[in-house]
Amino acid sequence: KQIKDGKKELHIVNDKLGTPTYTHDFAENTKLLIEKRERGHFNMVCQGLTSRLEVAVELISLLDLKNHISIITGGSTGIGQATVETFAKEGATVIFCDVNDKQGKINEKNLRKKGYNVYFKKWDVSKENDVKKLINFTINNFKRIDILFNNAGIEQPVTPSHNVDLKTFEKIISINLKGVFICCKYTLPYMIKQKKGSIVNNSSISAFA
Repeated sequence: KQIKDGKKELHIVNDKLGTPTYTHDFAENTKLLIEKRERGHFNMVCQGLTSRLEVAVELISLLDLKNHISIITGGSTGIGQATVETFAKEGATVIFCDVNDKQGKINEKNLRKKGYNVYFKKWDVSKENDVKKLINFTINNFKRIDILFNNAGIEQPVTPSHNVDLKTFEKIISINLKGVFICCKYTLPYMIKQKKGSIVNNSSISAFA
């Protein structure tokens, strides 16, 4: 359904499965209002436009994450940091990794002061042994993995393909693509054994560059 406020259209999206989806444009000064409806359905009313980060945080807040064991990669800054904080506030136990050791430790310390269950590890998703350590740490300490949120990724300024050097290309593919594959590879056996689990492969708008 669509209703108009004069200049912008407001989109209302009903999801009968209880999994929120959204349809709207993005620009400045937007607020996303989410109203939980009876029978577990959701209405999302997008007034004006908002940032993707704000939308992601609002959607995550709809989920019941209490006591969920969650792994988040690239969790020291940006979308990853916001996701770690939101998952923790919603009751999840969060294990997050990043190569940014300093900021990761700061985030861990600040969130623990607030009473949240978060654990930071300086591990690189492009390295198979680091991913194994990440999964083993989670299983050894918490016995299961409920959610894998693949967020780690890097970018470069938009550059014509013929001007991208091979070293840069290989680094991006190693983290953004291979890293996701490795994390899924070593998480899936536990989720299959559990007969449940959720994997989210996240990206920013930079993926279109």
